[in-house]
Amino acid sequence: MALLTEAEYKATMSVGMQLLQPEDISHPVALGDYVRSIPDKDLHGHDFTSKEIVAVYRDPADRWVHVLLQSASREVYLVIVVDQARRSVHGHHLLDLDRLYGLDALSTD
Repeated sequence: MALLTEAEYKATMSVGMQLLQPEDISHPVALGDYVRSIPDKDLHGHDFTSKEIVAVYRDPADRWVHVLLQSASREVYLVIVVDQARRSVHGHHLLDLDRLYGLDALSTD
């Protein structure tokens, strides 16, 4: 199990990432055990107990699949990166859009 750095995560992305529809999604890797084994420290206090998948993206070369799990926090996702060729989990990354794009400052909630 690997917590991916920002650079490692971005290396699995490319221009043209495709949002998959439910009928396009295959299940080459079981993610449940992997997600349950992620240390709490990797989640930075965010709650992912719902384990709700909100989006799945595939890179144009069909190498990487990004599975986004919604947290209880607004705009924070746990991204599980799947290596399609190896049929295994490459790692995970905490994607905090509020932090990345300063959305907290724009919020009117």
